[in-house]
Amino acid sequence: MAPSQRVELGDLPPDILQQPSSPVEKPAAAEVPVVGGAGAPEEPLEEQQQVLALDWRTLLQKDAEARLRNGDVAVLDALLPEFERVLLQAALDASRGHKQLAAERLGWGRNTIARKMRSLGME
Repeated sequence: MAPSQRVELGDLPPDILQQPSSPVEKPAAAEVPVVGGAGAPEEPLEEQQQVLALDWRTLLQKDAEARLRNGDVAVLDALLPEFERVLLQAALDASRGHKQLAAERLGWGRNTIARKMRSLGME
């Protein structure tokens, strides 16, 4: 869950970062500066966030490109449920699990959120 419109490396769960078979290309170690490690000078949190910030649109584009290069079919059918799952989980987290409030914040009706949760296996 990202607290802003930019997804940063620190926002990603460890299992996503450690998946070698992920279609999203991870930056090489040399591309990601070490921030706040042993012996590294302390940088303000805002600077760290700017250094590690990743644009979710770029990640989505890279994922889609990789799937298309691999000859995957129905790429939208594969990615759309993941996109909805992320948005739905963010809305549920922001509303502290209150489904009706989460639905309102997403612009959905109360029946839609129940249906989406069922179809996405989020019950």
